[in-house]
Amino acid sequence: MKSFKVLLFVILPFLVCCKHDEQQPSNQQVEFILLDSYETKMGSKAILESSIILNDSSLIEYDDITAYDPETHRFFLSTSANQALAKIGSEKLHGRAFALTINREPVYTGYFWAAFSSSICDWVNIDPLSFASLNFLEVKLGYPWYSPEMQIPDNRNDQILLNILQQDGKLK
Repeated sequence: MKSFKVLLFVILPFLVCCKHDEQQPSNQQVEFILLDSYETKMGSKAILESSIILNDSSLIEYDDITAYDPETHRFFLSTSANQALAKIGSEKLHGRAFALTINREPVYTGYFWAAFSSSICDWVNIDPLSFASLNFLEVKLGYPWYSPEMQIPDNRNDQILLNILQQDGKLK
């Protein structure tokens, strides 16, 4: 019994002093925000980042992003976010420009571009029909397909974005 007390006396300070290494939330806000105003490159849908004006409110808040898969570039959303987007409707979102932001600083811009469109989009795009049936937003380059001639910068797996999502347990 005496050896147990000695052992406890020696180990107890280490147990009390050593904190469990829990990962703290990043305190960063990754959001999808519609653009109020922007300019495009002549003859293209390419959005000039220096010209964008963000809407005051978020379309999709960080709490509504439940996961991100960097291989498929899919953002999985909460049920409430899917319902809110469905309420807006794909027809109203089609052609609307957005920015994916970190603390309201754009990481990349794009458009909601519905699969029913017959127009080409030579920029980042999300099919607004996907969230209603599939519960995710898949970020793609070019519509209906990507071509290297489109010269679309691919920031979908921006390292800062991935670090935040990883730290907050939202990276698949």
